[in-house]
Amino acid sequence: MAGLGPVAHASDLLRELIAVGSRPPDYITGMRDGVGAFLEWLQRWPARSRAWGLEILSLGDAGFEARERTITRLQRLFDTVALRARREHVGLPDLPEVVSRAVILASVDLANGQIRAGRLKTLRDDLEGPILYIWLLGLAGHDVAATAVGDSILRPGPS
Repeated sequence: MAGLGPVAHASDLLRELIAVGSRPPDYITGMRDGVGAFLEWLQRWPARSRAWGLEILSLGDAGFEARERTITRLQRLFDTVALRARREHVGLPDLPEVVSRAVILASVDLANGQIRAGRLKTLRDDLEGPILYIWLLGLAGHDVAATAVGDSILRPGPS
């Protein structure tokens, strides 16, 4: 990876997520559209995806700091969606700060695992439901998340 050049494109991704996610009439639809846009962006820009997701940490402190800035911006995006969700559904509780970080890191890690395994072409098919579930679980709990994604991803894992 040549320097931090590909990392600059994370701003393009964030702008796209904000634009896509803010149009729909409710936060669940906005989130679904945003997760789809995130995964499509990764598929559309494989070199950028690999650079940001997998290679950036090889740049040492500069790479870590650049990645951390993007993670922080994604956390703020999640927090904004959480505010919208609480406006739309007054009974939803305020979230501890750790929730947004955990949701973002889990989403990024799932995507990076697919990229590392060479499954970028099936990224959206493989991860749209699971990542949407994780985001909604963090915001509104299992029942809302399960209803939004359906039963396809809710099979129990290995015991």
